[in-house]
Amino acid sequence: MESRELRSTVYSDEYNVFPSVETHFSFDSVPDDGIYFGVEQTYNGAVASLNYVETGPQSGRLDVRLIPPQGLRPGTYTDTVTLNACYDEGCRRPLNGSPATIAVIYEILAPPVPPTISYDKTSLSAVVGMAEGARTLSILATLDGVRAPSTVLKSNFRPGRTELSGIDRVEVVRLSDTQRRVDVHLADPNVLGPQNFMSFFTLSACYDDACSRRVEGTFDTSIWVAYEIREFVQQAVQQVANEANDMVWSAAMQRIYLSFPSSAGAYANRIAALDPITGEITASAVAGSEPERLAVSDDGAYLYVASGAASQVRRFKLPEMVLDATLDLGPPREGYIGPRFADSISVAPGQALTLAVTFTDGGLAVYDDIVRRPNVIVGDDYYLSSMVWGQDASVIYGCSAYDLHVFDVTDAGVLKRRSYSNAFGDYYGSIHHSEGLVYSDVGPVVNPDTGSQLGTFRLGNSDLEAVFPEATTGHVYTVSQHSNDPYRTRRLTTFDAVSFAPMRTVQIDLKQGDARRLIRWGSDGLGLLTTTGDVYLLSGAARTE
Repeated sequence: MESRELRSTVYSDEYNVFPSVETHFSFDSVPDDGIYFGVEQTYNGAVASLNYVETGPQSGRLDVRLIPPQGLRPGTYTDTVTLNACYDEGCRRPLNGSPATIAVIYEILAPPVPPTISYDKTSLSAVVGMAEGARTLSILATLDGVRAPSTVLKSNFRPGRTELSGIDRVEVVRLSDTQRRVDVHLADPNVLGPQNFMSFFTLSACYDDACSRRVEGTFDTSIWVAYEIREFVQQAVQQVANEANDMVWSAAMQRIYLSFPSSAGAYANRIAALDPITGEITASAVAGSEPERLAVSDDGAYLYVASGAASQVRRFKLPEMVLDATLDLGPPREGYIGPRFADSISVAPGQALTLAVTFTDGGLAVYDDIVRRPNVIVGDDYYLSSMVWGQDASVIYGCSAYDLHVFDVTDAGVLKRRSYSNAFGDYYGSIHHSEGLVYSDVGPVVNPDTGSQLGTFRLGNSDLEAVFPEATTGHVYTVSQHSNDPYRTRRLTTFDAVSFAPMRTVQIDLKQGDARRLIRWGSDGLGLLTTTGDVYLLSGAARTE
């Protein structure tokens, strides 16, 4: 006989539970005419029924089924089961070792306090692009109490409603006696297409897989799932500053330089150097009242700062950001009401001390080490809203309304060469120069030698807000807003500079405002300044693979 004592312990509140125990026995030899078995028991409230099964020629098993615990009070119940094995039916000739007496000890415990269950979250959300593939979201459930190991979490989610919920399936994974993980497998975004889902399912705590008995004192918990599928992959953005007026990148110094107005708190009326790798401002300096537009020499020697409160442009020595010189813009033109401020500034290629300035009262002038060259463009003739140097220090391009203007630059100053009416064919925004072409923030690219449009960088039904051309690498980066998008989601698109074909598009989220300036930094980073002064870094966004 395998065991002469059988034990079982259960809780008195375990409904629909039928405990059982068993023991195995074997014989040294069995006669040809077989063995006769007989089973007897006492009735002390433990054993409900007995069944013995022949498991082999010389072995068997005795199954002892116990009384369901819900019909008994807590306590210990003991029954005695006697197994008779004989050579004859009347059991006048018992086998050696027969009868065998087995004690059945049945302990029924008072029910313990039900386990408590806590979830690390009850809402889940995911924003994915169609190219990202399916995603799994998880919830961690923690159980406490002596019955935690036997507690089962069940979800009421039923497959087959993926097109309504966005959820493919829900799985509960047992991590330990006290922890369960609920995995919510979202459906493949490429199958569902761009859309938004908001759905929920419930989690129940039970003592069995069929959930026929719930854990006392617990309630079903609703888990909400928000699933947004976007047309393009979501690009991570890092906001590193706010309330900035302008930003420029210096490849020589490997820093982004920012200007801040008087309302910018700790950086009020200051310029600052930002390390884009760490996303931290590494140095700052007082820049005078209301510093606005910035320009940096390509050798990283000087940073020019246009004042929004004085008719000045201040020059700072880098990297110390020490004031080096102050350029006085002089009085406004006759008939203009108000002071003259710098509207846009730009350092000549290869000439760190040569600066071009457009004025709020119109016109254009070039300065050498704060001394203005004699020939200037006056505001009566042109109001230039944006200006940029060409390939070298001999030409400047400017725009007014829809028109493109080309200016020769000599030692004597600035002279008009020619103008192209309606060259951009749309509201122009800012203009940029790269490899002999002029790019507009609204998309058109113009050949300044002929005034003809070569093409437009635009992604479907979208409105461009900022452009950065990098024709030397064959790429043009744009930030646009889909015309019909009520959430004002932005798309960052990399175009082929020659074919105007989009190479890569991702989606970016801005807290507020529109994109106002786009810059390149490092090997594959982009920087973005909004109309509300927020500064974002987009690491890796300039990749094209």
